[in-house]
Parts: sequence; C-alpha cells; structure tokens
Amino acid sequence: MILLETITVYNGYFGGAEVNPFLNSLLLLIPTLITILGVVMGVNYWLNYLFWKRIKRKNRTE
Repeated sequence: MILLETITVYNGYFGGAEVNPFLNSLLLLIPTLITILGVVMGVNYWLNYLFWKRIKRKNRTE
C-alpha cells in the first residue's frame, strides 16, 4: 500500500508520464528500489538473527 501511495504522489507531483517519461520512470524507480532493498535487508537480518540464535542454543546444550 505504501508503494502504491508513493507512486501516486510522484505521478501527481510530476504531472504524470506525459511530461518526461524517462525522468518520471527514474523518479519512480528510485523509491521502489529503496523499498525493495529495505525489505530484503530487513528479512535477511531477521533470518540471520533467528538462525544464529538457534545455532548458539544448540551449541550450549551439547
């Protein structure tokens, strides 16, 4: 939903794709990539955190 709102805001602010398709697509691409990168990094961080926690717990019991 946030991504959709961002796209709508960017489209409204820059007057849609008719003004400059390249500039508009570039301005849409940057926040999209940042969002995707943020989500991927966040998920990766949590998976790593849980994974290492589990390994440490196993090592303690042995």
